[in-house]
Amino acid sequence: MRSADSLVKDLMLDVPVSPAAACDYGLNGIEQYRALQIAVKSGKISGDDLHSICGDGKAITTLVAKVNPPSFQPKFVTGFDTNLVG
Repeated sequence: MRSADSLVKDLMLDVPVSPAAACDYGLNGIEQYRALQIAVKSGKISGDDLHSICGDGKAITTLVAKVNPPSFQPKFVTGFDTNLVG
């Protein structure tokens, strides 16, 4: 199973995501978790969408911003963005 698919499953079940998924998708706090969860549960963001932007905080921020209301637009910064990974 791809990490994006595991992430979607965890968000749908409202359970904590793995540390690797948190790093790969910039889930650095409850705001990012909830914003991504809202987007995934709406059906407007899929595992394929997330898989294609893994590690790209700017792309994740842009994608989530298209789904969430203007008043709830947290910034996503991944481990790849900050050179914590690879």
